[in-house]
Amino acid sequence: MTPVLSSLLDASIRISLVAVLVTALVYVFRVRSSSLRHKAWLSVLAAMLLMPWLSRVAPRIAIPMAAPGVSEVPEGRSPDLYLGAVPSAIAGSGGGAETVSKGLPAPVQATSLAAAAPADRAFPWSALFAALYASGAVLLLGRLFAGWRAARRITAASRVVEVRGITVYECSQLSSPVTVGLR
Repeated sequence: MTPVLSSLLDASIRISLVAVLVTALVYVFRVRSSSLRHKAWLSVLAAMLLMPWLSRVAPRIAIPMAAPGVSEVPEGRSPDLYLGAVPSAIAGSGGGAETVSKGLPAPVQATSLAAAAPADRAFPWSALFAALYASGAVLLLGRLFAGWRAARRITAASRVVEVRGITVYECSQLSSPVTVGLR
């Protein structure tokens, strides 16, 4: 996954959690004041716009996770991938790689990780997110096009009326004032 897509995904997940939290708070505390609800959602919008920047500036929270043991490695997979070979530069020793777990032989060659990686194909999440984004963009562009066509139909069906020296258009299809176009 590209760094930009990873950053956007991270920010999207975080802001979604913030929005769910604000929704729950507004619902639980039964906020009826439209001003207070407006300020809450304005804060969510501000957090949404600042989230990519905040995720780079704010300190990261490390969540420790245990590596699966040798008995938990799926059949046909290399245990090197699951027991995490640590490169010597990180481990602090010189030459080769060492394993974190006791279940493997002492030195593990770094080439074994590279050779096993292509066989272990991951789900193409970036392609899925790109397809979801593209389908959302197509859906919204279709909605914009449908609105533009409806506005053209309404303006074509309208008739010119003079109101206090100002030219306006009137249409029997509408019951409320509408502004269409740039002029």
